[in-house]
Amino acid sequence: AETARRHVTESLERRREFGDPFGIGWASHLLGLLELQAGNVREAEVRFREVLAIFATSGDQSGIVLGLGNFALLAERHGERDRYWRLAGAVETLRLASGTDLVLEAIRSLEYVMPSAPAAPADRRAWDEGRTMSTEDAVAYALAGGGPSAPSVAERVEVEPSTDAGAPR
Repeated sequence: AETARRHVTESLERRREFGDPFGIGWASHLLGLLELQAGNVREAEVRFREVLAIFATSGDQSGIVLGLGNFALLAERHGERDRYWRLAGAVETLRLASGTDLVLEAIRSLEYVMPSAPAAPADRRAWDEGRTMSTEDAVAYALAGGGPSAPSVAERVEVEPSTDAGAPR
């Protein structure tokens, strides 16, 4: 794990030098997963905030799905059951709308599978609330959650908004 962390950290530094937001997002995602596996939840959250901010700013739907999935994992680690189910519901809706199964593969690396609709009524209500969130609302909800405050990624990384009119939002 330490070798992987060293390589991903090095990759992240290089991506920052090159000003490559997509590469920064992916390297931060991988580093966040490694931090989460190591039990460094606060550091994982800082990384995941950067991931979601980068992909949301660029309008990258697959990256947004990935970032929201990361925040669902964090909510589970924090014992925030309603938040977990809302985020899981939002991930499901965006995953289906975008055709992105990437989040499922990425989370499997943690030996975790994103759940399908829950059976318990309280969980189902939260899931349904998440399923009705717009992409913008889901991103805002994820980033507004508890945890360490991270510097604005938009201030550190210049990202042009997506101009692909055909891309789902």
